[in-house]
Amino acid sequence: MNEREKLPPIVDRDPKQLISRQTKREMTPNKVKKLRKKISKNGFDRNQPIEVIDVNGKLIIRDGHHRTEAATREKLPSVPVRIYKVTPEIENQYRVDALEAEESRRYEN
Repeated sequence: MNEREKLPPIVDRDPKQLISRQTKREMTPNKVKKLRKKISKNGFDRNQPIEVIDVNGKLIIRDGHHRTEAATREKLPSVPVRIYKVTPEIENQYRVDALEAEESRRYEN
């Protein structure tokens, strides 16, 4: 994104509704633990919104997987997000990534 592009507004969404593209193996437990402590102490930092892609109404995480996991475990009702629109090709790649991650998580349990 270049400097001339306008950032999408920050809106609040339930972190449980955000779809991950990462498998359990890609998540760093210590990072999630540190983020949980930070969130518990200070709340979620609105200056660091989760970046998501809107794919037919489903919000797939672009950046912020660990923060989303920490917020979910802390049972936050909402987190700040920026919702980005992308090309159909990128939408398809995010959809495939999310499906592959979901399939992987089923077998990692």
